[in-house]
Amino acid sequence: MRSVFAFALHVAASDECLSQFLRNNMDLVGMSERLSLLRCSALYNEGKLVSALRELSALSRGLGESVYGVIYRALRINVRIAMGDWTKVSTIVSAEYQSGAVRSAEELMHLAEIACCVSSPNAREIVFAAAEMGSEDPSILMRGYRLAAAHGWENYEDAGRWLRSAIAFSGDDGCVRKISLKEIMSLRESWDRHAAETSRLLSAANIPMFFAAQMMNDSLGSLMLGASYRNSDERDPRRRSAIPAYSENLQPTAAAINESKTIAVDGAALLTLSRLELLDQFLDSWEAVTIPHSTLSWLLQEKQATVFHQRRIVDEAQKLQHLIAIGALQQMSPRAIPRNDLREQVGDDLAQMLAEAEESRRSGSPPSFVVRSAPVYRLSSLMNEEADLSEYSDILVSCEAIVTMLQARGAITVKEQRSAAGYLRLHENPWTCEPELIDGAALYLDALSVTYFMHVGILDKLLESGHKLIVARQSVYDASHLLSHQNVLSKMSSAIERIRLALCARITTGKVTVGKRIINRGAAAATNMNHPTIEVVGLAESCDAIVVDDRSVNRHREVANTTVLSTLDIVDVLTSRDVISVEDRIFHRYCLRRSGYVFVPVDTDELIAHLGVSTVKEGEVEESAELRAIRENILCVRMGNWLRKGAAIEWLRSFHKVLQGAIQGLWNGEGELSKARAQSDWIWALMDIRGWAHVFDRDIADAAINGLY
Repeated sequence: MRSVFAFALHVAASDECLSQFLRNNMDLVGMSERLSLLRCSALYNEGKLVSALRELSALSRGLGESVYGVIYRALRINVRIAMGDWTKVSTIVSAEYQSGAVRSAEELMHLAEIACCVSSPNAREIVFAAAEMGSEDPSILMRGYRLAAAHGWENYEDAGRWLRSAIAFSGDDGCVRKISLKEIMSLRESWDRHAAETSRLLSAANIPMFFAAQMMNDSLGSLMLGASYRNSDERDPRRRSAIPAYSENLQPTAAAINESKTIAVDGAALLTLSRLELLDQFLDSWEAVTIPHSTLSWLLQEKQATVFHQRRIVDEAQKLQHLIAIGALQQMSPRAIPRNDLREQVGDDLAQMLAEAEESRRSGSPPSFVVRSAPVYRLSSLMNEEADLSEYSDILVSCEAIVTMLQARGAITVKEQRSAAGYLRLHENPWTCEPELIDGAALYLDALSVTYFMHVGILDKLLESGHKLIVARQSVYDASHLLSHQNVLSKMSSAIERIRLALCARITTGKVTVGKRIINRGAAAATNMNHPTIEVVGLAESCDAIVVDDRSVNRHREVANTTVLSTLDIVDVLTSRDVISVEDRIFHRYCLRRSGYVFVPVDTDELIAHLGVSTVKEGEVEESAELRAIRENILCVRMGNWLRKGAAIEWLRSFHKVLQGAIQGLWNGEGELSKARAQSDWIWALMDIRGWAHVFDRDIADAAINGLY
């Protein structure tokens, strides 16, 4: 009976009651592996991961395929994930799969997803086994296909069959639907409204960033880390994405923060600290640091989001750039002027290629052909109306015609020709009257043709055919953009790995503790509310302070009588404790501004120091990197409408006070008058109230202006 009662408490997620019951019956726990397992589960839910792991390792694997066996297998993995010991998870996953235990397709696919997340050597094998077991379940098949595509396995014959089977089994209401481009465009209006409303709620600090990311089918890592790395490389401030981690409200002073001895930190703050490479200093500067229970399992999901959705196209982009670098492919250099009506029909690149090939014919240059699959649709028709290219029939050739030519000249085997032609016939039609290719001719390859040739693996053979190969500018741009994105994902993955390593080491030693697990049911579970930003608020009562990099939370100075901080405050505290220098503090603030974090405050002394080392040329300040970052950060706030109506006047008054203090400081010194005048003009341009007119309501505009000046 006691075993039944304990299991009922486990199912009801009454972990405190379960732990108390088991402590009162330790004599029974020692005699029952099932009760010992339930005790491990309770310890895990309470955040006592090291204790749970120690007791779990003492259990045998003789729990069979019962519900206790399922709990045991899941717990072995979940405890390691929550500790950040993902390397060990990989070993456990491989052992679980190789044990040959009977599992459902859902359980096996879940194991496959974990295997892919932790880069298990058996990941592909498990994915394929799970997909075969769920061969009639479209959801299982699509999950398998997504994993295969993300890791570059979609070329396997089985992976293609999964996609076709998922489409066949889905039906009209299944997880896979076939719709036209016109139908997709009809949904755009509602999506745009949804995106605009999400943006409005985020800018008003009415929803946290992670929830906005979920609403936009994105991840918090992308919204913060991804945006910060892209912003750092973007020179045009108008094209940077704002990161609303900080509030415009005044934050607690460093003196008040220094009184805190125990502190809890959310996932967003961990991302920022890792971005600044301050995580180790932060974790070692407090007596006790607590993280929400979901932190490392959420972090594992964020790491999975850094895997590019199709590894194959990244490899193709790298290959394209390499071929251009060594001169095997040439980027098109426009000389001819295409007709405007042709550009409107088929786009700039294809129109330019047709014009170049036609001009070559007229000028008596070596013959040229444009390799493009048929049909070509008019841009404005949403693939419902074909473009009329009949006048270019003597220069247009299909990809299959190129494949046939290569086989006839002995460049590829009959088997390679048949394989490539079989794929191309699914994606293109031959032109009505294809011209005969001439040896040594120039071949203009549009972006689609390059993709097809790389996919069927004959681009290398085409390079050896003696033809001059010219690619569209769009192909080069797409490859560059893709590799830039891949570089950002790689940096994000490294930042996440730094967090994992730092937390894992300190959880093991007890320096970092883990909060209790919050089990949401019903609607809360459906909306994925088990997120560190939500859970850290629940830790407020047990800590002196919480660190949250989300303005929807840190705009409040206190939660449950506990101080709310941001990483801006952490940087100040680390400076006051001599963990980092004043120069480091200035540099980290510069990094945050350059990365797109809005509302990074400006100190009068900081501004005067930056202006002091700047130069003046012809009566104007030549901006240093730090000054430019300050100006562009303010510009980002002004353009993005991030100021909330209620807090706008207070923030602007504080900001203008800093600027006024800087001007006074410049004129109180002994510097050159001409330099002080130029520097004051630079500051005055930031103070111009006309740039902030959109922030104020009409009825309070006069009061706002009078309050500022």
